[in-house]
Order: sequence, then C-alpha cells, then structure tokens
Amino acid sequence: MRRVTGLILLASLLAGLSGDALAAKRKGQGAAKPRRGAGKKRAPSKVSKPRRSANFSDEAVQRSIEKGCRYLWSQRQKDGSWPKYKHKNYPVGPTALAAYALLASGVSPFDRRMEKTLEWLSKQDTDKTYTLGLRCNAWYLANKRTNDKYARFFRQDLRKLIMHTYGGAYKYDCKRNAGGRTDNSNSQYGVLGTWAGAMAPPKKFCSPGERRRV
Repeated sequence: MRRVTGLILLASLLAGLSGDALAAKRKGQGAAKPRRGAGKKRAPSKVSKPRRSANFSDEAVQRSIEKGCRYLWSQRQKDGSWPKYKHKNYPVGPTALAAYALLASGVSPFDRRMEKTLEWLSKQDTDKTYTLGLRCNAWYLANKRTNDKYARFFRQDLRKLIMHTYGGAYKYDCKRNAGGRTDNSNSQYGVLGTWAGAMAPPKKFCSPGERRRV
C-alpha cells in the first residue's frame, strides 16, 4: 500500500512539474497548422485491445518510485526546499508536497537531505489549507520513525486545521475571519491533514475536545 501511495503522489507531482514545461513549449510553437484532410469524414478505425504489460510487477513499481524520487531530489534547492509554485501565495506548498511524497515512498527522515527539508518546513509559517494538509502528513510520517521529533510542529498545524473548519469544510485559509467560501478542493486537503492527526497516537496531539472535532 505504501508503494502505491508513494507512486500516486509522485505521479501527481511530476505531472504538475512537467505540465508547466509542456505549456511553455506549446506557447512558443504558436498555433498548430491545420492538418491535411481536416473536416473530411474518415472511416471508423478498429478499436485495438489494450496491451498487457509484461513488465508490470512489484519490482517495476518500486523502480518507478525510485526513479521519481531521484527526479524530485534533483529539483531540490540548496536550502532544502523545492522551487516555489507560480502562484505567489503558496511558497511552502511544493516543499510540503515533495517531502510527503518522498517520505511516503520510503525515504528515511534520517536522510540528511530530508532532515534539512524538514528543518526548512519547520521554520515556515503558513495558514494555507493546502499546505497545512500536506505538511501534517509529512510530520506524521516523519514522527513515526523519529520518536515524535517533529511533534510540536505537527500539533501546531493540526490545531489550525481543527479550529478553522466550517461544518467540516474548509476555505483557502485557516485563520479567523478568512474570506471566501468553502470548496471541495480545500476541504479534501483539510480532511487529509486532520486524518493524519486521527492516525496519530490518541491524546498525543489534540485535547479531548479537539479530538472529538477530528
């Protein structure tokens, strides 16, 4: 299950990274020229049966995860973070996502590169629901193998999510008088973060009242 989870996270992250590059390439090429025979009716093509990959196996999945991890590490910056997303309001999000994906893929929190990344994350203040949801899961996975080394930061992020839900839904920001309205996308990440809290040892990261809200 950990392998599958890691692969899904890496695939979604790599798709986002490659999507920007692809969009830029298309923009530089300009509008595509119409192909010959455009508009003419074509005979229906035969539907071919999907090919079954002979290389699909646990080992193949693990190799794909390791390849994705190598790519993520290659994009990491010297300070332990990953390049900021083009939207200026989410400077911490990409690093939280990358750390979560790597930890879920089996990277040790004792890896010196990961230690530097987690240290960088611990110094970043944010109220963004997307970022908090991802970072809570990074803290949860790191704590499982470090005797709760990052418990204080996990608790801080988790409480923001718990105390700033609107009937179980979330807005873009976890703070008082947050503007805008709730939506399913933010709510999904808010629930993801509180789920990490629910998976943590009981009474360790929340008060009884907060845990009931989880």
